[in-house]
Amino acid sequence: METSIGIMSNLKYSLEIKRAQLMEQHAQNVESLNQIQELLRKADLRRVQEADNPRKWDKILDNLEESLTQAKVRVEVSSLDLKRIEREIGTLAQTQPPAQEADDGNPPSFAAQDAQDLVEAGAMPSDAQDKERARRTHFVLRSALEKIQLNRIDDMTPPEIQITHACYKNLSNMKNLSPKNERLKRIITAAVKILNRRAQERPA
Repeated sequence: METSIGIMSNLKYSLEIKRAQLMEQHAQNVESLNQIQELLRKADLRRVQEADNPRKWDKILDNLEESLTQAKVRVEVSSLDLKRIEREIGTLAQTQPPAQEADDGNPPSFAAQDAQDLVEAGAMPSDAQDKERARRTHFVLRSALEKIQLNRIDDMTPPEIQITHACYKNLSNMKNLSPKNERLKRIITAAVKILNRRAQERPA
């Protein structure tokens, strides 16, 4: 008979798989929206340049405007779906059975265990010769994962962003990952796509 801890673990795994899928879908939706906005900008410019053929560009612009509206809806829906999954995961985290405290005095969170799994898998190698540095690295990775899992990517610090990119690079070069680390890879990949897009949108 499956224990309550086992049931919660399976539910957590299922929810996080769904979250990874939604994060990736949301990133794709936002990217599509940005592309349509860029096409609109270029089409509007061409209409001005080709003033002798307004009907052609009016039709193109009308189609792009319709596509833009649909893209905005997709972004909004995927954003709401992602927030719903985050609430479900947050509720599940609050109902975890009591566990031993971590070294920092706080109960181990899902992100703390995920960070440890990544270190053990070699995605973010721990420095065995410098325990203090290894502890700081683990803390930054844990904090990065917590913000990714709570859809707070805009709140990530430069060290958290750097370690996320490092994990992504290492995971991309690894083969035969466990199902759990494959899940973490999908989550981190989706986060990196969002981080890259935000970096491109940032003024020079």
